[in-house]
Amino acid sequence: MEIENNNEFPESDPRHHMMKIGAELKGLAEHAREDMGKIDDLRGKVLLETTAEVLLGLAKAHDDFVAGEEEGMRLQ
Repeated sequence: MEIENNNEFPESDPRHHMMKIGAELKGLAEHAREDMGKIDDLRGKVLLETTAEVLLGLAKAHDDFVAGEEEGMRLQ
């Protein structure tokens, strides 16, 4: 489940921050993929793609926390 950019949680709620950080991680992953087209070095391209995949995995963990989809990530 993808979390919308609409962040209605108060700043004291951890979901507020997870949404903001998740959005930043997705943006950075997109930046890494865009930069792949700007370089010719294959090793650099591989590193940028790996970076994007790791960042998107972290963003998914943040989304899962907000959505409560993982039992261990549900708020008590």
